[in-house]
Parts: sequence; C-alpha cells; structure tokens
Amino acid sequence: MSDMFVTLFVRMHKTDSVKRRDGKYPLVLQITWNRKVRRKRLGIFASIDHWDFDSHEFKKGVHGRREKNKELEEIEEKARKVFNKHFDGKPFNYKKFLELLEDKPAEKIGVAEFALMVRDDFLRKGKANSSNEYKVLASAIRKISPNDLLFEKFTQDWLDEFEDYHTSRGIRCLNYMSHLRALYNKAVQKKIADYRNNPFKNPYTNPYGYDISKLKKLKIAKVNLGRIKDLTKQQLLLLRTYEPRTAKEQEYLDVWWFSFYMFGVNLTDISEMRHSHIKNGRWFYERSKTGIGLKRGKPILPEAQTIIDRQSTDNRQYIFPILTNGYDKDALSKANRIQNYAGHIRKTAKKICDRIGIEGYFTYYSARYSSATLALNEGADRNTVSHLLDHENFSTIDNYAGRADDEKVLSAMELLRLKN
Repeated sequence: MSDMFVTLFVRMHKTDSVKRRDGKYPLVLQITWNRKVRRKRLGIFASIDHWDFDSHEFKKGVHGRREKNKELEEIEEKARKVFNKHFDGKPFNYKKFLELLEDKPAEKIGVAEFALMVRDDFLRKGKANSSNEYKVLASAIRKISPNDLLFEKFTQDWLDEFEDYHTSRGIRCLNYMSHLRALYNKAVQKKIADYRNNPFKNPYTNPYGYDISKLKKLKIAKVNLGRIKDLTKQQLLLLRTYEPRTAKEQEYLDVWWFSFYMFGVNLTDISEMRHSHIKNGRWFYERSKTGIGLKRGKPILPEAQTIIDRQSTDNRQYIFPILTNGYDKDALSKANRIQNYAGHIRKTAKKICDRIGIEGYFTYYSARYSSATLALNEGADRNTVSHLLDHENFSTIDNYAGRADDEKVLSAMELLRLKN
C-alpha cells in the first residue's frame, strides 16, 4: 500500500461559488490524502434533484441515467488503476497523478480554463471584483480562440490578433492585456507556462515582446466617449456649487465627494465603512485591493464629516446606503451591488454635467484621479500622495509617514478642500 491513506471517489461539488446559472453543480473526482483534498472537475453537471448523495450517482428516473453512471464508474475505475499502478507503496504526488489520469498533461491546461481557475481562487478569498475580471477575461479569450489555446500557443502573434479584434470594435483592451500578463505570470508560478516563452516585453527574457504601454496612448473613438478621467480644479469648484435636485442625486454626489475628500477610496471600502472604524476624526481601514492603510488612520476632512453626518442613520449598520442589512451575504452579490451602484453614479454624473455645462462626464473612479492630480498640482510630494492612495508598491512608506510624515499627510488632505 501507499505510504499514506488515499481515497478516490466521484461526488457532487455542492458549493455556491461553482453553481451554474441553471442551478446545476459540477461532478468531481475527489482525491484525499494526508489531510489534503483536491477536486478534479469531470465536465459533467447535475442538479440536486437528479443526484443521489448517498450512492454518489444519478437517481433512478433521470434521462440517460445508466449511461451517465457508467461514465462516472469508468472515470473512478481509471483513477484507481492509475493509483494502484503508479502509487501503491509509493509517495502520492497529485500533479503526477493528474498527468497520468488525463489525456493531456496537467500543465497543458488552456489559457481561458486557467483564467477561470484564477477566478475561482479569487472568489474563495472573497475578492469578488477580481474574480469577475478574470471571468470576463476568459470570455474575451474565447472570442479569439473559441476552443481555447494552450500556453505554448500564447504568443506575441496571438496577442496582436487579440488587440486587433478588440480595438476594431472600439475597445482599447488595456485592462485585458494587463490581466493577460498577470495571468501568464500566475501560470509561470504554477509551472503551467514557461517563463522563457513569456510573450510580453520584459528586460530579461523578451526585450522586444508585446508592449502594453502602447495601449495607454491609443485613441479609440468608440469607447468611453466623453469620459473625464480627472476633473480640473475649475470643474471641481463648479461641481461643488451644484444643488442636487433629488435625495438620490444628493446621495450619489455625497458618495463621490466623500471618495474625493478621502483621496479616492474605492467604493468597496466605502460601502463597508462603519462608525466603529472612525476614531479621533480618522478612518481606520485597509484598502480591499491591496491590504494597505495608514497606521494612524486617514484624517477625515470637515467636508467629509458633513457627508457622514448627512448619510448615516441609526437603523443601518453601514454609514452609506450601498449595501443593505440582511442581504448581500456572499462576496459575489456584494460585488454586483457595488458595481451597479457605480453605474448609478455614472448616469447621475452625465445628467449633472449637462446641466452645469461640463463637456463630457465623470465616473466614480474620477474621484481618485482628480484628488491625486489636484494634490500633485498644488505641490504635495509624490510619496505622500502615493501613501494616501494606499499604493501597495509604497507600503514601506507607512513605516515613516505613520509617524514622522503625519504633517505631510494632513497638509495633502487640506489641499482637497478647494480653497481659493
């Protein structure tokens, strides 16, 4: 026998994170050894009503039950044969087991398929926004390669084809390319892709590879027509004089201005803000995207405090009415609600810009760009601004700014008050 106890059996993976829209769950080959559990998807799905959880097979009365159960038995039998032949009396190696079990080696996983694996990983970590981004990325990949492609076919020529397809449809695809590059790096870490074949430009292995930076200057007429990335000081002053026409307009503007006054805090962090997070006029939080935050807390300007006082109520656990009590219990539903809320802010911004004579429109994320641009133009030093933006690459600054540089933090915050 093997040097450790190993179990192999087919079961339904009944978890909300893998549930399909039609209500079905994936059937998996579950491998357990040394207190470790891995699940290999079989590409077969079943609804709860059709699955017998005791015998781990399709119930009687299900159309094609005999054929389906036979297929599952064959998979389980093949898995046991592979185990008995290669691991009986030997240390068990899951990666090697998959290589022997599958027709293609485990490292020959498709690019889109791997993107969905990354999506699932982010979802397990509660990072629903990142999870959605890789779900969308997988769909974009399949538009170019409907049958998916292996990483050995993930070349600079394929990237050029990907770019041509999307730019011809008015999509600059900078975000897509950034995520594709990150996806390749993740595949290298998992030893699914070879770092020496990285098609993206880098000084070590491919100095003449695909250059993402060119997309930053690419002009695409059809995409985000009129969107204002960062408002000028004059536009900000004009927007501040606008009187909301409805309570909802007031709410959406308050959330936008609060983000601005707090140096572009993202909507996810604002949505989960509570009074318990505020101490001595400072907001203590860690940015959901990077886990970075000021050790002394971020100072709350008087303008931001006025917004808190106006929007908070006693019967709500959060300060802002973005997430609701009793709902949005899982990360995915929260992310969807927050995304929809950002859409409402964008629609409101378009109407307001038309009324006050600003050409184009701003979005929620414009608050982040506008606050940073204004502070830099008014003389704030770059390190302090980066620190207030909760940048991960400048996380070590917190060791100093949290103590000696606190005066710079306060000064930079004051610049956002738009004093004439």
